[in-house]
Amino acid sequence: MSPEDRNRRYVRRAFDAEVEAAHVAGRGGRNTTLHRSGCRCFELSNAMPSELSRDEVRAALLEAAGAAGLPPREARATLRSAERRIGDSRARLPALHVDPGAAPIDFAALRRRIENMKATEHRDEAKRPPRGEVRYLWEHCKPVPLEVLAELSGKPRPNIDARRVGDLVRYLPDDVALPPWGDWWRRTGHRVVIPLRDHRGEIVTLHARAGRAAGNCPKQFGPRGYQVRGTAMANAIGVDLLRGDEFTRDYVAHAGVVITEGTPSWLAWATNWGGAFESEPACFAYYSGTWSKAHADAIPDGARVLLDPDYNEAGQRMARAVVETLGARVDLHVTKTREVA
Repeated sequence: MSPEDRNRRYVRRAFDAEVEAAHVAGRGGRNTTLHRSGCRCFELSNAMPSELSRDEVRAALLEAAGAAGLPPREARATLRSAERRIGDSRARLPALHVDPGAAPIDFAALRRRIENMKATEHRDEAKRPPRGEVRYLWEHCKPVPLEVLAELSGKPRPNIDARRVGDLVRYLPDDVALPPWGDWWRRTGHRVVIPLRDHRGEIVTLHARAGRAAGNCPKQFGPRGYQVRGTAMANAIGVDLLRGDEFTRDYVAHAGVVITEGTPSWLAWATNWGGAFESEPACFAYYSGTWSKAHADAIPDGARVLLDPDYNEAGQRMARAVVETLGARVDLHVTKTREVA
């Protein structure tokens, strides 16, 4: 597939995702969603008008807004506002190949840029990658190879049950187009892709991890230029719990919850809980600073919660923060070892 064809596919999938978002928007958020999707789609059209015209953008989003219940006159006004705001601004299309002669990545400089962004970010609302790009990348990732799971766990015979990994994590293949916020992941070996969910259970961003990082390369990267705070990893039961499913809430009140730190520990608990719980628990995991009270609020009162933090200074600090979000309303236990019972 040529670079142009890959860009066309990327534009089309990102466009479809934004139209779907406008189509399913609920009352109270339809105008905002339509405006945001309109801005994104007009940027895509500016970037590749031969694939996506502005007329097609207007027609598709007007139809989606109508299906969501937004009056036509109001929808047209919202799209005009989005079109004026974007003007000639173009979306950045994913990098499709790497120049063999390109300079190596300066990880120290990259860390400094990330820290600077963290220091200056607004704390009221986390900045997320475009939803269409997140969805496109996640949908095009593949199952994780067994040898990568072994590297990820740090053990020749991992305590991760590969049969149950499913969609907990995926693997970045060679042929998928990468968005600008993760365009270096493949060439640094960060191919294990982890979905991070907000307190409603929706995938709002992705994290990349290397099974075995080389040199001074960090083991994991978030999306460049965006924040991951207010997110968590979750197994299927955890996702249903975050989404407010009443049956799941009743189930978890008896089955229990695991909250742990980091990808390897989360995968171990989410696939191999035997001995610690009679039934499969809801499993959540966080990175430093990502867990939120909104996630904790989804856990039913009185549920047994097993907290499995990292046993270093930063891990203990994060564990205390998690405990504060739970309060005294759950039956809380803290592990003394990282091994799954």
